[in-house]
Amino acid sequence: MNPTQKLNAYLEASAKAQECLQVASPISLAQLDIQLGLMDVLGIEDECELLALDLTWDDIVKLLKGYDFKRHHREVLMDIELEESIIPNGTVRLLLEAKIKHKGEKWTIYKNDADPFPSNPHAHNYESGLKLHLGNGALYLKNKVVNHISKKNLRLLRSKISRRNIKLPEMSI
Repeated sequence: MNPTQKLNAYLEASAKAQECLQVASPISLAQLDIQLGLMDVLGIEDECELLALDLTWDDIVKLLKGYDFKRHHREVLMDIELEESIIPNGTVRLLLEAKIKHKGEKWTIYKNDADPFPSNPHAHNYESGLKLHLGNGALYLKNKVVNHISKKNLRLLRSKISRRNIKLPEMSI
């Protein structure tokens, strides 16, 4: 099979599996849910690897039967918008940074984040691609510490979060 045929076969199998799995799922499932579930169950990081497996719809249903799809539907606990950036100058960011013009920042905290790294909970800044450890102020790009916010800014952020009765990790800065 050529790559286009493999892709079409996967999409067809995934769509049929989606219909079967939807019957038992409390949430509405999308093709992306099936893909993310398979990647999670199989320990795959690159979705293209799924094509090489030549999975049938039946294979997909067997792999994902009983899978908790809710982990890919995170509930936002809080969005925090700041007037000025707390990210120190010189902090490595995604290359998208140059395309984003903003005065302040928006940090998002999820109730049921599938990945509790770097802290539980932690904050996401999607404009920069950074994650913030809410205990020690470490800024992560992927899984690497790239900088730290100041103690003053961490306290400011934590005070905004604690107003919503969100349990924070112990402060260790």
